[in-house]
Amino acid sequence: MILITSFFISCEHRNVIQEEKRRAQKEKTNIIIFYADDLGYQLECYGEKIAETPHINELAKNGMTFNQAYSASPVCSPSRVALLSGQYPARMGHDFNTVKKEHAFSPLSTTLPEALQKEGYTTGIIGKWHLGHFSEEQFPTKKGFDYFYGNSGNVNNEKHYYFEGTNQLKNISSHPITSDTWAKKAVEFIEEKKEDPFFLFLSFNAVHKPWATQKSTLRKYYHIQNIATRRFAATLDEMDQAIGRVMAKLKRDGMEENTLIFFLSDNGFAFTNEKLKNKNLKGGKWNLFEGGIRIPFIVQWKNKIQKNIISDIPIIQTDIFPTILHAIEGDTALYSSSDGMNLMPLLLGEKYGLGQRSFYWRFGKQWAIRQGVWKLIQVDPEQEKPLLFQLEKNPDEGENVAHIFPHVVDKLQEKWKTWNEEMPNSHWYDGRSDTKWREN
Repeated sequence: MILITSFFISCEHRNVIQEEKRRAQKEKTNIIIFYADDLGYQLECYGEKIAETPHINELAKNGMTFNQAYSASPVCSPSRVALLSGQYPARMGHDFNTVKKEHAFSPLSTTLPEALQKEGYTTGIIGKWHLGHFSEEQFPTKKGFDYFYGNSGNVNNEKHYYFEGTNQLKNISSHPITSDTWAKKAVEFIEEKKEDPFFLFLSFNAVHKPWATQKSTLRKYYHIQNIATRRFAATLDEMDQAIGRVMAKLKRDGMEENTLIFFLSDNGFAFTNEKLKNKNLKGGKWNLFEGGIRIPFIVQWKNKIQKNIISDIPIIQTDIFPTILHAIEGDTALYSSSDGMNLMPLLLGEKYGLGQRSFYWRFGKQWAIRQGVWKLIQVDPEQEKPLLFQLEKNPDEGENVAHIFPHVVDKLQEKWKTWNEEMPNSHWYDGRSDTKWREN
């Protein structure tokens, strides 16, 4: 009798423990990264309204907006390397976009989705991959993602490679319009995985060309005379609508407050004209001036982090990996790099001493370093000496002060050289990085 009673007590105890584990697992914070392509500061929440973006505005209202956030690269593929590895792409010799079959993401350590898998998360990427697709080993499902529905790289009318898992699809019905399709698949993913913690990387093709949208969206912007600007605005609008659909799903299911959300762009702005300015930043995609590497960056975690806050503290996309692990109280040993920093103290409103933190870039013959208010940059192969800018006073990089502060030039140049010596050479080269920057 005693043995039987003990047996039932033991079973009941195990059931209680299992139920507690299931409950704790379900209560883990979900993670979503909304990743725009080639977007600059053309957002109302950044003071540069060109299209209706109420859902991105709401993220900013409910969270923290960063005015000095950086991508680790001025082009698409290396920036994704930085996001998913938490490391500078130069550490993997992945300085340029993937073009040939042998070009692919080769992480040196645990990736962000792999780390979250180890923490019990279901991981999914929907949208643009751009990190290799010529062998099964190059696909997202071999880099930590349980689910992949999207395209291998950029979308155009001549070629398009859409996949579900590793299976190539003939096409998608909306091609070349993708934002709405990605939103539908994202909502389906959340519905299927909502009983467990999930990580969703929603990687938009927008606002990269081609600016293909529904005619009804384009009609909203007929008041814009410049056709390119009109199409850009409509593409941005549809991306915002897609974000809105995902956010509506979270709200309907009572999941918004338990979801940590990031919104950012992969690199700086790729297109300017008289209507599309980028906060007067110099340069753009393909170079290391501020216009090529400064990106919109918003974080929302309702009732957890500060809301409606604007920060001027410099950060970089490699910070996302360690920030997520600290936010979910995960195993921080899964992130072993020094290239990113935990932003949670900053997001929670605590004192955050970033001080003289340094950021590094290498892109062909171009290179740059930022430390504090100073930025040293070599962007033109024919440039005799690097340029020095005091970003606090000249965010538009309009006044080169290298001749006034030669000691700062020497210090930063030596610091960048030391960093670069730790990096392998790039495993391939893209001559487009040598193109001289021209005034827009």
